[in-house]
Amino acid sequence: MYNNYKWLRHELIKKCVEDELEEEQKKRYHNRAADFYLKLFKEQRRLREKEKEDNYNNSSSANKLDQRSYEIAIGCANHLHNAGRHEESYTHNQRLADYASTTIGDLDFAERCYKMAIEDTEKLGNLEGKMLNTYKLSWGVYFIWGRYDEALDNYQYVLKYYEDIKDRSNKSSVLVGIANIYSRRGEYDAALAKHNESLEIRRQIGDQNGIATSLNNIGSLLIRRGKYEEALPHILQAHDILQRLHIPVGFLLNNLTSIKNALGEEKYEKLVSNADLQ
Repeated sequence: MYNNYKWLRHELIKKCVEDELEEEQKKRYHNRAADFYLKLFKEQRRLREKEKEDNYNNSSSANKLDQRSYEIAIGCANHLHNAGRHEESYTHNQRLADYASTTIGDLDFAERCYKMAIEDTEKLGNLEGKMLNTYKLSWGVYFIWGRYDEALDNYQYVLKYYEDIKDRSNKSSVLVGIANIYSRRGEYDAALAKHNESLEIRRQIGDQNGIATSLNNIGSLLIRRGKYEEALPHILQAHDILQRLHIPVGFLLNNLTSIKNALGEEKYEKLVSNADLQ
């Protein structure tokens, strides 16, 4: 309780002082704080590397920051951004957002960091970086939260960018994200249309791995709708492509098992033997 009180008092004092500062004074303050946290960050990283070496055979937490390192990383990201050091801020906020969303599930903080990274890219004129982080914000935060309208708005924005620069590979990936949103909302026809659009692009550019992924996406959606016979050729085509590419096919087996259980072994085997994999 006492520690929480001290933390609250410290934050209130800091906020009151900061509010009294002129803009140039604020910038100097954030610059000095950023340098302070960067020094701590480098020292903490050095200590962690040494700790990894000392405990080489016990690396279960090697990819997870301890609380101290996480707090220091937060300080770096925040003060670099507010100091206007946008290139450094972008790097720290992007990494911290990825870590917060994928490793510890701190979606509130991930959203904040992605938004700061996006602001940094706007200042730097880095449109590709802006699209990347807008995409990550949509998928890694809004989609997981179920904030589908916000995710869809972001995806449409990113999609237009890739259409404008004629980047078909990234466009196909964004279309998959849009399809997943429609699927989550129960709009299966719209989802299927986007998956098919992504598949067509991947066929045009010869992305074999992407083709297999799209075929599996379509098959999965058809299974969800109970259209097992229609789903089967898509999954089998994906299976055939991945085998030719020497890529593991384990993630397809659940779909094949679902189809087999639904149709029965005899009908399933007959359909498999007559399947056209072209």
